[in-house]
Amino acid sequence: MVYNLTSGKVDQDAPFPTDTQAFMGSLRSDITLHNTGDELLVQLRDGNGAIYPLAKDSNDGIRDPMWLNLPPIRCLGMRVQGLTNTILNQKNKAAVIVLAVEHQTLIQHALRCDLEKVKSILSTLEQEQSTPGGQNQLKDILHEHCDGNRNIIHTCVAMCVPTSNKDYDADPPSLPTTTSSSSPFTSALEAINAVSSAVDALAAIQSRSSHSEP
Repeated sequence: MVYNLTSGKVDQDAPFPTDTQAFMGSLRSDITLHNTGDELLVQLRDGNGAIYPLAKDSNDGIRDPMWLNLPPIRCLGMRVQGLTNTILNQKNKAAVIVLAVEHQTLIQHALRCDLEKVKSILSTLEQEQSTPGGQNQLKDILHEHCDGNRNIIHTCVAMCVPTSNKDYDADPPSLPTTTSSSSPFTSALEAINAVSSAVDALAAIQSRSSHSEP
């Protein structure tokens, strides 16, 4: 926000587009701003260690971020490398960015709508819920986040968002049988059902774990 000292009015108002608590995340010490000395190359990490997109809007403020489903970043390194043998009016610099991402158990598969992998992980959690290792893994999964401070529930809801607003009949006309793969609509329904089942199963496991504690 830029104030005009002469008029006492705001010349430029560029509010931060994300809720403060959501940006703070779970660990404020993870909030870091990385810069190589070139003002065109800046990377911001939020309180979960995930990359926060920085892009200008039409008023030179910060544009509402578009999340890329990235996991938290444990280590980040970047530099600007000068390019040789370039011709006139051609870019002579390149940005080199290296990321070390945090390994996560369940949320990455929910984001990919990987039904078989989600079922396998939830089945393993259910079988090992009474063991110390299983309980620790469940706690780790419940604390998983991706960019935008989104947890397991947020990602499941995001993956259930319809890709089209077209209305479909309850009983669509039958189509001739072919050897090709299933339609995109059928695949979308399977993905939605898989994520919904994953949320229900995870909630059931958490409920049983809480009741089993003395």
